[in-house]
Amino acid sequence: MWRSSLAAAALLLSGCAATAPAAPTPPGLHYAGRFSVSWREPAADEAPQRASGRFALRVADQRSDLEVSSPLGQTLAVATVTPESASLSTADGRSIRAERAEALTERAFGWPAPLSHLPRWLAAPAAGPRPASFEDSGWLVAVETWQDGLPRRLTLRWPATPAAAPGREVELRLLVDEVVAAPPVVAPVTPR
Repeated sequence: MWRSSLAAAALLLSGCAATAPAAPTPPGLHYAGRFSVSWREPAADEAPQRASGRFALRVADQRSDLEVSSPLGQTLAVATVTPESASLSTADGRSIRAERAEALTERAFGWPAPLSHLPRWLAAPAAGPRPASFEDSGWLVAVETWQDGLPRRLTLRWPATPAAAPGREVELRLLVDEVVAAPPVVAPVTPR
């Protein structure tokens, strides 16, 4: 059960930005919404595995905190990504750390997911047209709905080219219900 929850968390955390439209990551944003994911391993006789739930992504400068919950609101996993490190903690007490977000998911699930780019991927392009879809880091990202200048309904498929990973496929759907400016995180003052 935890492996399936972890896989769903990793897939939700995966975002794409290397060739995606450039968008600055606005500090202090909070995204909330729903996700569904299905994935299939190389064994062709296995049916795809599925998971769904809710997510909350808090972005403050270069730090991102993502909480993945069950449809009923039980926290399944929490991930923190900074330029220096990435960590994933699960509801059953497991904790995984790595220097890079991609190394974290590769270690936890067997494939690298570019977690550190999700905030930028969910942000609107800085300028120019809003793309309907783009390919990035081996993923095909389709933005199905824009609202208030931001992507609101997205589908992410890996691999973008099926020949790149025969027998393996992932489809992640995100529905962003809410985007709000979060108050800045204030570090506690230590008495001297």
